[in-house]
Amino acid sequence: MAPLNETTLLLPTVQAIYCTTSSKLKIKRCLIILGIVAVIVLFGSGMWWLQFDDHEPAAVVKHNASTAPLVIWLTGDPMDRQLALFNENGPCRIQPDLTTKVHTYSWTFEASMIRPDQPTSVGFSYSSGGDHDYNEKGVGENLYWLLQGFFDGQEFFLTGESYAGHYVPGAAHYIWEQNKKNESRAEMKNINLQGIAIGNGWTDPVVQYAHVADMLDKKYSVTLLDKSAAHELSINAAKCVEITVQCQQNPTIASCAELDEFCSDSLVGLFANITGHNPYDVRKSCDWVDFGFCHGVTLIEEFLAQDAVRKYLNVDRDWVGGSEEVGENFVVDYMQPLDNSVADLSNDGVRVLLYVGDADSVCNWFGNKLWIEALEWKGKTGFNAAEEKALLTQDLLAPNAALTIPELRGLLRT
Repeated sequence: MAPLNETTLLLPTVQAIYCTTSSKLKIKRCLIILGIVAVIVLFGSGMWWLQFDDHEPAAVVKHNASTAPLVIWLTGDPMDRQLALFNENGPCRIQPDLTTKVHTYSWTFEASMIRPDQPTSVGFSYSSGGDHDYNEKGVGENLYWLLQGFFDGQEFFLTGESYAGHYVPGAAHYIWEQNKKNESRAEMKNINLQGIAIGNGWTDPVVQYAHVADMLDKKYSVTLLDKSAAHELSINAAKCVEITVQCQQNPTIASCAELDEFCSDSLVGLFANITGHNPYDVRKSCDWVDFGFCHGVTLIEEFLAQDAVRKYLNVDRDWVGGSEEVGENFVVDYMQPLDNSVADLSNDGVRVLLYVGDADSVCNWFGNKLWIEALEWKGKTGFNAAEEKALLTQDLLAPNAALTIPELRGLLRT
């Protein structure tokens, strides 16, 4: 990836996401926000993103916008499509009629959030002239230059889910390395990297493939597969461990692509096709698959394809919901471990939060727990010996929140 050139185009401030119903523009304010839509012009590439400054409901203490933490969220999978922005922790939800509705539990209520379309060649971002991302280093370099463009020194956290178990430690490690170099480069801004957070991450493929089958007889998965199918999945998981090691020893697209396809079909595909459940949340059914996922890209595509929305966002490109080419470019990276990057960051005092829900069969808590416990870092002995405590939470936005009883949500180890 070539470095940023001199051209940076900042587009108008965004104060809402608009939508249309039929031929009439229906304006609905998702959130009172100040944001930036911007394109960083790289050599043959452009990264598009949205920024939402924090705006909390009355139940949450208001941050000063100039001092609020800056958070980048990276949705997993090398074909990122702003799924989290509209389906998970973003400021609004797209409704079936293409109107929008405020999301009460948005992360935007606690921080200034940046949502990039990345890697380049997905969403409204683009690449040309052979300048394509193919691993987390390229992603990290793009994000580093993005931050150089407007960073004002506030605390910065890099976060994400699923394949962001690669993106986040890889990109954070790149930023961390550049900060070290910046001690002798006065012209570069030091990024105040305070921490990383990864939800149900895909970080150490060898360990995690080995434990995909562990979900079969636990809690939500008791009746999902019969003995024959469960045995087949266990055999496939062991084969994928062998395949991953082969790819790591010979890291080329030619040697890894076919192997990766086998693992995708024989584990995730087998699970979804036989059980009819979403492999990333076994509590939910999966009646249809969109770009390999059981949750909707179509509604997002319809919303962002509207002329009124694209005009408001000042973009003249089609939004690319997914790219098989981008996925193929990352096939070697997918098989590589990123645990050492997590160790380097932890050893230097960067805070690390790894949280894992128990309904994801692919990036499940068994595999995550084991690679975390095996991680070689200076706090390993103390962390592994620490007592697991009950994780209790309260809904602070619920009526009479102060009177509600905290609920057990899982186990916590620090």
